[in-house]
Amino acid sequence: MFKVFHWPGAAVLMIVGSVLLVSIFLPLFTYSKFKETGKITGQFIYILISAMFFMLLSILLAINVSTNVLDVYAQNESNARSIGNYLNVKNQKLYADINGKADSIKTKASAINIGTLKVCSLIDSIRIELVMASDLVDKQIAEKLLLDVNHISNKADLKITNSLMIGENWNGMAYRLKQAIIKYQQTIQSEITSNAELTKNINIVLNTSDISINQETQTWEQITFNENILIGTLSVLSDIEKRIRMVESQTIQFINAQTK
Repeated sequence: MFKVFHWPGAAVLMIVGSVLLVSIFLPLFTYSKFKETGKITGQFIYILISAMFFMLLSILLAINVSTNVLDVYAQNESNARSIGNYLNVKNQKLYADINGKADSIKTKASAINIGTLKVCSLIDSIRIELVMASDLVDKQIAEKLLLDVNHISNKADLKITNSLMIGENWNGMAYRLKQAIIKYQQTIQSEITSNAELTKNINIVLNTSDISINQETQTWEQITFNENILIGTLSVLSDIEKRIRMVESQTIQFINAQTK
């Protein structure tokens, strides 16, 4: 469980547990059985072989599981980033189509474009800060590492990620991001007041509401980023950016359709 969730000390616990099994439990168990029966039974041999397989599995997990899980996170981040980039290119073409429209339409499109850029720029700056703090590199190197997150050294970093995203008083970068998303959501809603269905869908996609779990309120920041490793956090950020681009696309298409 510790290893799957990337809790600190997971690999050490698994290796130490395996060593203790071989160096303490098995010798004591062997001595106890031999003293009791004066011989080694087939049952004991079965237990010994099972223990050895368990130890081997634990060591393999300690070495390999992290890499496999981190690769999945990295692939998810890459996929979300690729979709976000594709939507950005598509949206720029939609903006170009609006250039010849009435000034009121261009004003609405400009407001959406500016709002989108602000949120996406914030997400990008958060990514860079996280990698800079985790890998102890400057901004330029962090930007290069983010081009392929597989090159990030401390992908499983938990402490620095929590410190920056959550903060000591729940006022970290996740809180800033939440406020930016809410403001962006309000900007979008002001431009599509006549389309209740689109407004509803956007509210779902950009939902940052707190929820109650076992009569205890959990903030969006806690649910989304608390106890999340670096590569997991980067994947979440790319997914949020992807959803921002999706909302931008739907809104621009709606505004463009209103002029036809």
